[in-house]
Amino acid sequence: MLRNICSRRVSCVGKTAQMMIMRITADREQAVSATVSWNSQLKHKVTTDAGRMIVEGECPSHVEPSYINSENPIVYEEEDAKRGIGFCSVIQVTATGGTVSEQGTGISVEDANGIEIRFAVRTSFNGFNKQPYLEGREYRERVREDLKHFMSHYLQ
Repeated sequence: MLRNICSRRVSCVGKTAQMMIMRITADREQAVSATVSWNSQLKHKVTTDAGRMIVEGECPSHVEPSYINSENPIVYEEEDAKRGIGFCSVIQVTATGGTVSEQGTGISVEDANGIEIRFAVRTSFNGFNKQPYLEGREYRERVREDLKHFMSHYLQ
């Protein structure tokens, strides 16, 4: 209980769609405010639009273990045959009441009755014996389809 406000967080994680949903509500109207943002040590870019944050990035091609002394322990190759695993995540934020706005590379919710955060992620990993850039799984469209599928089937 914070300032005599009782909040409730409920989360659900789905393995098949690689998705997490979190609902945050309070026992008072306009008592929920939050900012959702993304940060990573991996190469990535973040874009926001209409309450949705899209993060696209790439893992290094090679990383030396911490016990190896190396001048260049993290390598990102530009050659397609040597590039690392790609990833894409979509984070969608909706609010009951209040306002949702994009703030640079994040999404802010102010004075809401409740918020829902949907987080879906996919990668190009296609097995240990496949080159993730040339032979990887399609992941950019799959993550968006996962979100649409979940919305149409489970949130009715």
